[in-house]
Amino acid sequence: MTPTFPDRPFVGQLGRENTLQVLSRPDRIICRVTRGSVWFSQLILLFFGSFLAFVVWTAHQDRSFRMPLPFLILVWVLALACWGVFLRTLAGMARIEIVGDTGNVLFFRYNTRIPRRVVRRSEIRRIGVETQMYTSRSVQTANYLLSLHLEGDVKVPLCASPSEREVRLLETQLTTGIRMQKTPGDARA
Repeated sequence: MTPTFPDRPFVGQLGRENTLQVLSRPDRIICRVTRGSVWFSQLILLFFGSFLAFVVWTAHQDRSFRMPLPFLILVWVLALACWGVFLRTLAGMARIEIVGDTGNVLFFRYNTRIPRRVVRRSEIRRIGVETQMYTSRSVQTANYLLSLHLEGDVKVPLCASPSEREVRLLETQLTTGIRMQKTPGDARA
């Protein structure tokens, strides 16, 4: 049986729909989550956070509406969590950039100029795509995981998507941009 997505990718959400976007610029390749996915999650967080804040405010203002203390604390925590994730996402989503002239892979958590992590081309041993299954409501969907294999047998999951085309395109761009060989065991290479 296929494992249910043991690797957590840096970019991309697991599921049935593609949330991955690959942009090719003259000097770099950028991999990020699609803007539609970001805006959808932002709208859900905004609505849910506002609703929970309204429930807490109503419980505080209206004395005829009494809420048990543990439930009130739980609603407060959930409201603060929604607003925290909403504000964090406003700062930007995670992205990966592959610099064309150096072949370095840059990992960004927010919209900043300073990467959180840099993987140098000399550290990369191979690039591989593997198929892992995502299960939701007893329906399995194949997701394709693009990983870097570094020296010391370290695996760095870059991105995942149910769209094999997007992941293979990024793999090809990475392989030519970094001038590396694909994983030897990859049957579709």
